[in-house]
Amino acid sequence: MFIYYRNKNMMFSEINFIEIFEKFGVSLGFLVFMLWTTYKGFGWLGSNILLPLHQRHMLFIDRLESSINEVTKVQTESMRILAEVLNHTKTLRKDSKND
Repeated sequence: MFIYYRNKNMMFSEINFIEIFEKFGVSLGFLVFMLWTTYKGFGWLGSNILLPLHQRHMLFIDRLESSINEVTKVQTESMRILAEVLNHTKTLRKDSKND
């Protein structure tokens, strides 16, 4: 975002608010000041709050996926053992009926 003032390109960080107040008046100067503070505030919010929050969230999701994979492996093994026990129980019942 650029502000054209006296044939110069000025970034928001280089604004001389006193000249703006003198040239355009208090209301427009206040508007420019509010836009500048909003721009800087959102920039700070994005770099200091949202970006680290996003990175931590992605790390959490990666850890959650690996944990879910581990739980799935353990449940699969448990189901295999349970099926084996069930088969042995059926075999024992058949053997006890035959005796």
